[in-house]
Amino acid sequence: MKKAALVCGAALLLFFGIWIVVFPETYLANLIENSLNDPEMRVEVSGLSKGLLYSFGAGSITLKKADKTLIVAERIRGRINPFSLLLLRLDMRFSGGAGGGNINGRVDLIRGKSRVLVAVEKADLGSIPLFSLAGVNGSGAFSGRMEMNGSAGEIRFEITDARMENSSFGGIALPLNIFRSARGVLSVADKTVSVTSFALEGTDIFARIKGTITGSRLKLAMEVMPERSFMEKNPLAALLEAYKVSPGYYVIPVDGDLLF
Repeated sequence: MKKAALVCGAALLLFFGIWIVVFPETYLANLIENSLNDPEMRVEVSGLSKGLLYSFGAGSITLKKADKTLIVAERIRGRINPFSLLLLRLDMRFSGGAGGGNINGRVDLIRGKSRVLVAVEKADLGSIPLFSLAGVNGSGAFSGRMEMNGSAGEIRFEITDARMENSSFGGIALPLNIFRSARGVLSVADKTVSVTSFALEGTDIFARIKGTITGSRLKLAMEVMPERSFMEKNPLAALLEAYKVSPGYYVIPVDGDLLF
């Protein structure tokens, strides 16, 4: 019994000792900051501290591209799977706040490869810098999920209770303020984002966006399908006439550069 107790004690000491001695805060911060394979993307961690049983906290984790902040997660709490370390990998989960909503995710690093899963729930669109950099300003409840496996992945999102401002790309005005909700699916491969589906809805009007984003270059088209009541009552109907393809169907080119 004594021998078994000593073995268990040594095992526990080793279990906690590895966490305390082998993985200092700076090492953990570096692991998180290098969790993305994209050289143009950067993760910054501030105020990281270790807790008990392979847990950790951070004041904030910031995702940047070209030195521009895309999204900030605050009040982070997370935990590392200690058994993953025995397999020379890092498997960690985290949660916190972002843009007035909630964010949670998982990062799995193994032999230089990464799998990242991040979900945002009911964040304020206007509080996420990514949208203003993309030319979308205003407010709305944003929820989304991004899953990346290396440089490929998928993004799903939804915006409700939207109050967006009109925007402009390449000198072409987009009447975003007439839409109250949006949902879409984007696929990512290397440096190209393909719009698998992107639908916007407003009162008596529907639109969808299709095309690609390569690097920071937009090559999209917005197909707008208003009902007759919209064309008769809304003053923005005159703006659509320049893009008329057929009765009740308009196509607005979205061609320009993002700010990041």
